[in-house]
Amino acid sequence: MDDRRAAVDQQRLGIELSPSTSLGGLAVEPFAVASARRDGGAGQAGSGIEVSGSLRVAGGPVRIDAKGRILVLHSARGYEERGLGVVTLTVGSPAAEEGFSLSVSPRWGGSANTTGALWNDRHGALRPDAPAADGPWALDARGRWAVRLPGGRLLAWSGGLARSADGYALTIGGGFEPAGSAS
Repeated sequence: MDDRRAAVDQQRLGIELSPSTSLGGLAVEPFAVASARRDGGAGQAGSGIEVSGSLRVAGGPVRIDAKGRILVLHSARGYEERGLGVVTLTVGSPAAEEGFSLSVSPRWGGSANTTGALWNDRHGALRPDAPAADGPWALDARGRWAVRLPGGRLLAWSGGLARSADGYALTIGGGFEPAGSAS
């Protein structure tokens, strides 16, 4: 706007731990990351240490994810980041590609993901999967339905509703996907 420009950069170097195990018929996947990071540019500049973790438990078509992230130390005085996505409940199997899947995710604070924190709709990035905005809380609900067409491609329809203290975001999409592209 009005010939104003801003550049923000972030470097992160860390270690991650992701063992997985099976308990009865449940797949259990804990995940932990500790990273040193450096923030620069027009945003909050400085360096710090960030810790994040998650736990995924899956059995049959139901999967539950819990994740959190906190900036435990930063050189900028008074600067804080934290996010908690307590539970994402997913019904259906996106890995199966076909059929219906639904996920519901409440969130408190900023994003619980370590990557992509700089790229959300508040900063002007075009991300249809971004939550309504970072704020004190948000609730995201997403649905997807796909059917296999002759030739192996998928016809997929999806929609999402995000609600936060800052407002609503609604996304509706559809299109053709090559086999093996669902996530």
